Parts: sequence; structure tokens; C-alpha cells
Amino acid sequence: MRQPFVVIYLLGVIIAGIIRVTQTRKYRRDPKPKIPALEFWLLLFWFFASQILPFLYGVFSLLSFANYPLPHSISFIGVGVLGFALWLFLRSHLDLAQQWSPIAEIQPNPILITHGVYRY
Repeated sequence: MRQPFVVIYLLGVIIAGIIRVTQTRKYRRDPKPKIPALEFWLLLFWFFASQILPFLYGVFSLLSFANYPLPHSISFIGVGVLGFALWLFLRSHLDLAQQWSPIAEIQPNPILITHGVYRY
């Protein structure tokens, strides 16, 4: 690992994954919803672009040709934005509770959530 900010970013990705997996297990639906083929491929592309490429960048020098210098102040601002984004991600999952779904689907008895972060 070359920079501490890369490690912080990868930790943020891991924390977001833990939040997502925990919520998916907590509100498992029966029967499982079928994911359309296009949505499946878009999710796979998203996973590669947002999870695999940053990991490869952080661990190997494979993508070092794309480096460009940034002031450290921007990196510190990025850590703050990451912290806020993780808090918002967790809070939104917790506020949705039973209405949360890992894919876009229509719930059998939808309820409009107007509390927590959804109040705004």
C-alpha cells in the first residue's frame, strides 16, 4: 500500500459492504426476488468498477499510470466526505427497516418512510 488514504478508502468499502450484507441478511425475503438480466449485468459492472478496480489500485501498481498529484487537504476532505457517506448509508438502511430491498422492487404493502434521514 502506497498511501494511507488508499487504506482508508478500502476500509470504507469494506464497512459499506458489511452494512449491505448485514441488512440483506436481516431483511431476507421469501421468495427471493428475480433480478432481470440487464440489472444483473449492470450490478456486475458496478461491482467491478467500484470494488475490484479500487482494490487492484490499492494493492498493486497496475493502475499507477493513472496517478496524478493532489494536495493533502483534498485527501483529508475526502476522508470527511467518506465518513459522512458511510453514516448516511447506515442511517438510510436503518430508517428503511423492512422497506429496504437489495434490488429495486415493489413491496407487497409499501409504506412511505417519513422519519430519520427521509424526513428531509
